[in-house]
Amino acid sequence: LKGCLKGEPLKLLQGLSSTDDNYKIALDVLRGRYDDHVPIIAKHLESMLNFKALTTESCKDLRRQHDTFHLSTEGLKQLGHPFHNYVLVFIFAQKLDPVTRELWEAQVTDQRKTAGRHSLPDMDDIFNFVDARARTLDHVDTSLKLGVATGRGSGEKDARRQ
Repeated sequence: LKGCLKGEPLKLLQGLSSTDDNYKIALDVLRGRYDDHVPIIAKHLESMLNFKALTTESCKDLRRQHDTFHLSTEGLKQLGHPFHNYVLVFIFAQKLDPVTRELWEAQVTDQRKTAGRHSLPDMDDIFNFVDARARTLDHVDTSLKLGVATGRGSGEKDARRQ
């Protein structure tokens, strides 16, 4: 165990001889010092809450948002503190660019028509939506770069190019 440590954790165990009998003691000492989920949970929540709202359609930015929220929710789940409810869906949606947000709200409205007025989307719903939206923007951007006609005026600036 000591061979895998460096810095402060190694110093913490320096007075403990490396024997089979001391292995559990060493683990208990390390867990007592470092097994604190609160700072890790706070980092995951901060990364989602402090994610800057998107202002333009961008495949790259949507994927960055998706990855930030997905990694944070998975990290919380791994710690035994899942946070996968509608509050997080709402926070995530608030940070979408205006066009993508409008498309999301339209999808949610359509979902309620079929699933019932009181059904709420979950994180899987918004993750799947953003993944598909990013893929669509990537395809459109690729088509524009290749010169394929998209029906847009030739003088329009495409906000998706980033």
